[in-house]
Amino acid sequence: MGLLPVASSSGARARTRAFSTLRLDRNHNKVTREEQARLRTLRIGVVGVSAGHSIAHILAMEGLVGELRLADFDTVALSNLNRIPASVLDLASTRRWLRPGESPRSIPTCVSSWYPKESRTTIWEGSSMVLIW
Repeated sequence: MGLLPVASSSGARARTRAFSTLRLDRNHNKVTREEQARLRTLRIGVVGVSAGHSIAHILAMEGLVGELRLADFDTVALSNLNRIPASVLDLASTRRWLRPGESPRSIPTCVSSWYPKESRTTIWEGSSMVLIW
């Protein structure tokens, strides 16, 4: 389910280093490289992707998490459109597509996993932290 292929190939490692240099170096006044490396070992669960989508996206874009574990057991409703990137065409569809970094090229340092309703307890297992929205 992860978006990033395991960094066993030198090409994947090179892309991750290039991303870190290009996109995350501007964060050095907020988070040192050593702290970034430690933060990328964290597994953070986000339950409730409607409001939690923006939090998950920022965690991924800032390089503050290594793995995002996302869960939302609801569907897109009209009342959600003010806080999620969706349109009326998405009404009644699952929120699974809301995970940040749909393409491995967009956020190559973050792995994103979706936890369906049937596995609602497994999001807790092995997570460093779980945020509930």
